[in-house]
Amino acid sequence: MPDCKQDIGRKQKFDSITPDWTSVWTPDQAEKELENFKWQGAGWYINKSDTLLVTPFGDDGHFFKFNVYNGRNPAEDFNWVVNAPVRKDYR
Repeated sequence: MPDCKQDIGRKQKFDSITPDWTSVWTPDQAEKELENFKWQGAGWYINKSDTLLVTPFGDDGHFFKFNVYNGRNPAEDFNWVVNAPVRKDYR
């Protein structure tokens, strides 16, 4: 029988990595739109109140997707997802 508590924990981790809002910008646009934001490349940006995960968007290298987490830092839950075991099914 499946462990329901474990399934609830997994759902909470997935819910926590869902951003509060997203936008696609160039680095210059992001610096104009986001208060006190200074472009340093793709990756995590963590400040006192919010967290941003910035990833490349599209093929041209000019645009980036900004995933914004208001008042929270989901980095630990992202690590849980990234480090989850991979199961292959070759049926």
